[in-house]
Amino acid sequence: MDTDVVLVRHGEAHCNLAGIAGGDLGCTGLTPRGRAQADQAGRRLEWTHRDRQFDVVYAGPRLRVRETAAVISPRLGLTPHIEPRLSGPAHGDADGKPWTDIWAAFGSSPADQPDRPFAAGAESWNAFLARATGCLRDIVTRHAGERILILE
Repeated sequence: MDTDVVLVRHGEAHCNLAGIAGGDLGCTGLTPRGRAQADQAGRRLEWTHRDRQFDVVYAGPRLRVRETAAVISPRLGLTPHIEPRLSGPAHGDADGKPWTDIWAAFGSSPADQPDRPFAAGAESWNAFLARATGCLRDIVTRHAGERILILE
């Protein structure tokens, strides 16, 4: 049996709407629209879950993701596993600051220099990708042959 992985992004978040780096400090959760989006996603996933059940749910630790999981998981009757390695990139000293200020101080978009951290204590883009990819690989290995829902 094949392993099935379904990825769902969090609903609209205050930090995304404000254009700030929403790490552990800068993330203040979902907007009302984001909660409605999570509810809509939950209804759709509940419908597909009836046809072919999810075996496990994983979620990243940021507030906006945990709030999305809190809306979706009860519809599936599953408790989400909060996985720290599914967190978005570590922003270090840039956490909570406007992206325009971060890019100006860095000299470009962080994606333009993927091996260079964009702030003190931040994770480079490539370091983030290596961490997240390793985490996904571990989850798929741990749940081989199962249907996995990952909320991020």
